[in-house]
Amino acid sequence: MKKLRLLTFENIVEPLLNEKVSFIYFPIEWLDIVEIHYKTFLLTSKLKRLNERLYDMFSDILFIQHNPYVLNENTPWIVSKEPIRQEQLDYIFQSWYEIIHDWKPNRLVEPPKYEWQSDLISNLPVLHDNETYSKWVPALISHIFCERPIYLKNTNEEEIYFSPLRSQNICEAMSGPIKDEKTQDFFSYVYRFECITRGGENAPLLNISIGIRRFYQEYNHPDIPLLLRRKRGIILISTSEFASNNKKIRFVKLKIQQATTGMKWIKIFRNLKDDFQIGGEVDLDHILQYPKDYIVGENKRVLFPYNERIYKVQGTKIEPGITVKEREYLFKEFQRKFSYFTILPECKKVATNNKNELFPLFAPKGLETLTLEVWSEDIVLEIEQTLLESQIVLTKVGENSYVLNTDFPVLLKIVRYNIEKVLQNPYKMQYCQKYKTNLVDDVTKAVYATAGERSDATLALIALKNCDGREKIDPKQIIREGFARANRISTFINLFIGQSVSRKTIVNSVFSLLEQKGFLKRSWNKINLPCIYVNLSIERISKFDFLPILSKIKGKEILYKLYGNTEWQTIDYVLLNINKHNAFLPQPSKRNDMGVLFKQYVSETLMEIVQYAKEQNEQVYFIVDANLRRYWIKELQNKEINTDILPDIVPEVLKVPNLNIIRINTGFDVPSYGVIESDDALDSIGLYTDQKGMYYSTGEYSLNCSGIFQRYILEILPLGVKPVERDYIAKMIHYMCCNSSMLSKKNVHITYSMHMEKVIKSYITDIDAREFKEFDDELDVDVVKVEKKDSIILL
Repeated sequence: MKKLRLLTFENIVEPLLNEKVSFIYFPIEWLDIVEIHYKTFLLTSKLKRLNERLYDMFSDILFIQHNPYVLNENTPWIVSKEPIRQEQLDYIFQSWYEIIHDWKPNRLVEPPKYEWQSDLISNLPVLHDNETYSKWVPALISHIFCERPIYLKNTNEEEIYFSPLRSQNICEAMSGPIKDEKTQDFFSYVYRFECITRGGENAPLLNISIGIRRFYQEYNHPDIPLLLRRKRGIILISTSEFASNNKKIRFVKLKIQQATTGMKWIKIFRNLKDDFQIGGEVDLDHILQYPKDYIVGENKRVLFPYNERIYKVQGTKIEPGITVKEREYLFKEFQRKFSYFTILPECKKVATNNKNELFPLFAPKGLETLTLEVWSEDIVLEIEQTLLESQIVLTKVGENSYVLNTDFPVLLKIVRYNIEKVLQNPYKMQYCQKYKTNLVDDVTKAVYATAGERSDATLALIALKNCDGREKIDPKQIIREGFARANRISTFINLFIGQSVSRKTIVNSVFSLLEQKGFLKRSWNKINLPCIYVNLSIERISKFDFLPILSKIKGKEILYKLYGNTEWQTIDYVLLNINKHNAFLPQPSKRNDMGVLFKQYVSETLMEIVQYAKEQNEQVYFIVDANLRRYWIKELQNKEINTDILPDIVPEVLKVPNLNIIRINTGFDVPSYGVIESDDALDSIGLYTDQKGMYYSTGEYSLNCSGIFQRYILEILPLGVKPVERDYIAKMIHYMCCNSSMLSKKNVHITYSMHMEKVIKSYITDIDAREFKEFDDELDVDVVKVEKKDSIILL
């Protein structure tokens, strides 16, 4: 791969200013009601949350103002491409009225008076700023795209119509369900549009992703819960106009959750069939029994978007991912329809050293003996055989002793234990946070009763039967913390009836344990440079608690420091003692000064490192996650940073000549990509740079099936760094993403420190944390199928 093409367009607003849109004004009679409220911030916040739901439900909305205090009788309130259907508008009126008229009765008896207006976007100042661009620009583009069909030769219907969908500021154009000839199951092509900005530019850009959406269409397990623990699913229901126009379909997007049997609406939608007519009664249980009938229904279409991260049972025979040729064709169709948009210039490849050496491993200093406990009777022989075949150990020196393949001899002792006592309580008791302490104590006692106490850090490989995290009660979190209190670092292997454990699974599990103990692969020789790398991440531990984690890399010495601690510690020490940690921060807001305290902590820690490095004549590279910019370090926001100037994270930053700051980003505003000028072989890892000094590290990692790859892209932005040093810094971060971890099965493309900070989080996370309940994206985006006859990319 010699060049990288970002699927991102610039100059996107001006061509849309001459588009005509419809809008209504805020009801005059409601202005007096709004003025009564004295908690203006609370009212605005409630309306903002309501609008987020309305955007999701009704894709026809381009923009709806959430702040009633900027509205007057001449200010557009709701903007759409065409006038919104009456029942949708009635639902919006009622929902708003219930919030602004927050005393009983708040049922809207008589709808407010309104009249649809129309005008050019250029004449509507309310739409002319960056904040509103992110809402209406991608929405309008999806509507324009859906006005006319595209033509596909490989489908039964050459004419394919698309429907607009929306999730907050992410807008989509989804094709009607297409039958796959091989499996006879249905899927849809999906374009995803987002209005983004890039660091240091702050100009609106259009980012495009292309993938497929699969649907649940096999009712194989009526006795098993369909959704994973606490996951929420999406249901798409066609609106009544579908009956009159079979080609231009509109869907209402609603959300469902697991019921005792079958599905049920999430609470906010349970009365929807009374408030908002969606084409008659929707019987979820009946749809689940006959999903394909509803996919091709004549009077009503109902679709359950499917993904393995949401559904517990297999729901379709269609594999994830889109072929390279399909993706290329669909992208060109978009370019043909929007020829007036300008695609960003191609990125040039930066030459990197991708040599990936594994053995001999670097062992922690002073380590001579290490114990590996195998908590299973079923896979001990397989583990011993795999250790020898994979060269993790060099030779067997006793009945249960081996010499690890390390830079200096380390003796590995393997012992076996029965897991049954450990598993009794985590499965029996109700699994929620208030029982967690007792459950963890029970596991620790069971470990002591079975294997005794250990003074040294021990590795524990735990085999669990039929437990892959997809069951209602997943005991891994409890077991991991219980073993840690018994001085054991742990990882898990899932055993399934009738299936053997693969060699790759065992190797990955052992490597995971060795990494948690502090072993490093041979490739770390390349990172042994006269400098110090400091990484900052913040992990969400519970609903209200956040934990800042700093890591420091100097050569092959890697240390970690948790917020509230004064000492830097090794990874195994942190994992085994994090249960004693009780210093956390709430998320910064206008109601607390946590942001100030956090920045002071970061600044003081950085200055200590910088001062030491200055005495040693060394540089410090501070790598910070862009996710911190929203609440924690606002100086990292796209509109705030200048690539030529260090952000003001530490006081008098310009007087610290040996400090370099690098923002890395995997967030929503990192462009999607396609690769051009490809070689014959698949070159899936690369580093690229554009004309403005942005760097992009890419990786493609094989999923469980052959020929299907998950794509990742990491944006690297050196700030205030001399131009001659930019390539060097980007190369080192790229190398740490690709060649620092031992694990062969990767589901991330991030630096080693960030990877290990996720491991730290897994030893302490509140099992009732809200993030476990949040909705997972069900779209198979950035998943590509590489066919033998395809050239790698044709964009």
